[in-house]
Amino acid sequence: HQCVFFLARSETIRFRTLQCFVLNGVIFLGSILLFNFAIEPALSVLRRFVQEDEAWATDFIAASFSVLYKLLWIYPIYCIS
Repeated sequence: HQCVFFLARSETIRFRTLQCFVLNGVIFLGSILLFNFAIEPALSVLRRFVQEDEAWATDFIAASFSVLYKLLWIYPIYCIS
């Protein structure tokens, strides 16, 4: 198809395409790593400070935060890129 022809022939288009892939990868993977290695562990630490009879509330908050993060950030980024 014609887009492959332009990609193969134009160094500028190849460079911009590579920049786009790298930028999207950094934003997408960086946000996933931030959530998995910073936000979720922080929520786990907060759960330890809550009494046992109120642990369901922190579990609910953590699960809700995870769902909202995926619905409002990960899925839209994936669809846009």
